[in-house]
Amino acid sequence: MSTNNLQKKLWWIIGILIGLNLLMPIGYFLLRPKPPKGGLHPPPSHFLEKELDFDKEQMQAYRELRNAHRKKIDGIHKALAQLKRRFFGKIKDGIPSDSLLSLISQQQQQMDRLTFEHFSNVRENSCTEAQRPDFDEVLEEVFRRPKGPRHGPPK
Repeated sequence: MSTNNLQKKLWWIIGILIGLNLLMPIGYFLLRPKPPKGGLHPPPSHFLEKELDFDKEQMQAYRELRNAHRKKIDGIHKALAQLKRRFFGKIKDGIPSDSLLSLISQQQQQMDRLTFEHFSNVRENSCTEAQRPDFDEVLEEVFRRPKGPRHGPPK
């Protein structure tokens, strides 16, 4: 085999290897599985629906309860966020506002009370007698899950 012919083959091999190296990342991004929408875990509402195997009528009743609950909670979330902005805005003054902290606590209590009532209504109005023990287990699992990313001071 001549040197010139060997050099041509080596250049072809190098070109093919470079081409494969360029195509691999493209293939990786195009062919990798898509992550589920909404993060790693489905929302708790889907977890309940799936685990309890609601029929269509139960699903409709549950979704109505969930939507009504969500509307109430959304209003409290907005008020709570506004109160917290005002509270933490006092950092520059160096004096925490006890009255704002009290209002924040009241909003949080209201939100927890509404959530308790919501799940109590779901248990009583959407679940059959046979589903209630499963509901209790599922509810424990839902509240055992971490909620969103943990935010804290940098390490």
